[in-house]
Amino acid sequence: MLFQVQAKSKMFGSFPLDMLRYDCCTPANSDDAVKIASTLRGERITELPIIQLRTHEPRLDITPARWESFGWKVIEGRR
Repeated sequence: MLFQVQAKSKMFGSFPLDMLRYDCCTPANSDDAVKIASTLRGERITELPIIQLRTHEPRLDITPARWESFGWKVIEGRR
């Protein structure tokens, strides 16, 4: 399943790496991996990043409420 997450504000801080483990997912492609890395380096942003992720456990559901607790929201998901 592919889904997208977006930071809720420009003061979001780093991407919550533990969510990759928790929701059994990885960046969908190298561009998304670069977006994640830029949040870890604290680079200035002009717009809120949208990051596409791919789950590797189709029987598991993603956890939007947990993403929200880290300041990110699930904006789209499809199987």
